[in-house]
Amino acid sequence: MTREQSAQGPGSRAEPGPVPRTVSYDVRVFDTIQAVKRVKGETYRVRWKVGGEPCSKTFKTSTLAKNHQAKLRTAANEGEPFDVETGLPLSMLPKGRPPEEAANQQGPTWYEFASEYVAMKWKGIAGGTRRGVAEGLATATLALVSWEGTHPEPEDVYQALSTWAFNLPARRNGLPDGLAKTIGWVESRSVSLASLGEPDVLRKVLQQLARRLDGESAAASTYARKRATLSNALSYAVEKKYFEFNPLLRVTWTAPKNTEAIDRRRVVNEAKGHALIVAVGRQGATGRHLRAFFGSLFLAGHRPAEATALTEDELALPTDPEEWGWLDLGDSSPQTGGTWTDAGGREVRSLKHRSVKETRPVPVCPPLGKPLRWHLAEFGTAPDGRLFRAENGGLLSESVYTRVWEAARIDALTPHEVKSVLAERPYDLRHARLSIWLNAGISDAQVAEWAGNSVPVLRRVYAKCLTDTTEQSLAKLGRARSKGAEAPGVLDFEEDAALVSLEEASWYELAVSYIDWKWGTVKPTTRRGITEALTKATIAVLPRSGPWPTDVQLGTALASYVFNRDRWSQAPDQHAAVIAWIEDHAPPTAALRDPEQLRIVLAHLGRRLDGQPASAAVAARRRSTLFNVFEFAVRERLLPSNPLLFRSWTDAETGSRMGHGQP
Repeated sequence: MTREQSAQGPGSRAEPGPVPRTVSYDVRVFDTIQAVKRVKGETYRVRWKVGGEPCSKTFKTSTLAKNHQAKLRTAANEGEPFDVETGLPLSMLPKGRPPEEAANQQGPTWYEFASEYVAMKWKGIAGGTRRGVAEGLATATLALVSWEGTHPEPEDVYQALSTWAFNLPARRNGLPDGLAKTIGWVESRSVSLASLGEPDVLRKVLQQLARRLDGESAAASTYARKRATLSNALSYAVEKKYFEFNPLLRVTWTAPKNTEAIDRRRVVNEAKGHALIVAVGRQGATGRHLRAFFGSLFLAGHRPAEATALTEDELALPTDPEEWGWLDLGDSSPQTGGTWTDAGGREVRSLKHRSVKETRPVPVCPPLGKPLRWHLAEFGTAPDGRLFRAENGGLLSESVYTRVWEAARIDALTPHEVKSVLAERPYDLRHARLSIWLNAGISDAQVAEWAGNSVPVLRRVYAKCLTDTTEQSLAKLGRARSKGAEAPGVLDFEEDAALVSLEEASWYELAVSYIDWKWGTVKPTTRRGITEALTKATIAVLPRSGPWPTDVQLGTALASYVFNRDRWSQAPDQHAAVIAWIEDHAPPTAALRDPEQLRIVLAHLGRRLDGQPASAAVAARRRSTLFNVFEFAVRERLLPSNPLLFRSWTDAETGSRMGHGQP
């Protein structure tokens, strides 16, 4: 149905444009998007009819075509009138722009170009850079749309742009219904790319980049990063022959001052740094696991992402613990949301500012070599060789090591220092080490090689970060100190471990002690689960060389009497003999620190009596009991740490389908 509607006529709706136009509610959008092969590559054509008149629009990417098709369908389903002349719904006609201009506009809009730029840029950059590009383009777009008339909130527009429009994997999954209106509004209100050739337009964009969404001034570093994204995008526009030169180069604009130098109040000296690392080791099992992690940040100047990906084959430690060794860093694992990575999760990448497979040598001083050796002996490595990992054996997350660091600061610093910015972030340990190296007289070029930075960055950022400057300037990596000055304490993990004297006990004694401690505090159903898990674990650790006792005899003695404290004193003679044999042959508790022995126990917990895999819930419950027994052993100083922590156990090793999220 086609009819004439005046913008002022009764029953009409507000229409863009100064003159009446012909509108129709008879709209058909074709399902198929035509792929058109051209000399310069494939284009994609969306086809529809308005009032029986054929309409079409061609796009450079299929994603843009699908987006336009979805907006047309949404408008038609909501009963919007379509302008017959342009074929567009009235809501997609920009205010103040005549229909013929909307239909015949030369060149892409800014939004179309920005989407094309993201598609070009995506493949070759890291997840964190992808997120930065999306945020920069989203902020710029806020200044490159017309805000006249009814419009969504700027926060909603920014969210839709940064999480979908400029995120390639999100776009491939299609346009969510909740974002369709916002994205449609942006596309219809976007200015042309050619308009960025006007200095006033670009100046407005730069002003937007310098502000946060709440109107406050953005950090200078944030502005610099977003401006770099805009500049790079416009350089791509020059490459595509939309401009003869980058129009940003001729705009006069006073940018916010970017203070790159690190606040020296953040940087610790040698003594304070060592005290903090030692305090990390006092933060439970996770803290003990992360002592060498934070030690590598402070003593080798690693970035946290580099230490997270550190593997055993990158270590070259000498036989003599008093000699220096080397690290050949080859990978990094920055913390980035899964929506920004190709793998859909956190990934291991090449080093920052390095090509793939390029390594960076870093010296390992004896105070760092000792904790690294201790860590390998105590925790081993993940299957892929990583030293540091989460409790379930996966990649160590920023939230985990940050929580440990916050607790260590409270432990090692004074209340006044805790409230200050001193070593506020783990990254500040790297700042401290690079400053110490520079102020010790090591050349800028050498420190730059070890740190993975350029010499200008070192001079501009790190040279002012040293505390205790006078004393450090007299030293050369701790070798020559002024009279009366004492060297800071070193991270001697061997000595620290010796301070924790461990009691000797067999597995049988540990299990019985745990039952005695737990029995009166849990319900009967929980007691039954604990008894079952301890019975299976005990049968798995016992050496079996002869026909007696059988598994059935062992199971009956353990489940009915040893781990049932209500019937402990009622064991008949035949079971008492089996119990005596168990006491004599039970291995020491420390034997379960051996990964191979632990795999045998886990496999036994993951099987039913008939040898088939137990259900995931049963296997997880049994493993949880074993985990708690080990925690009890650590508390009673029978084990230095829980051997179930920081290791990956596959289904094949455990004989069950237990998930990695289970303790």
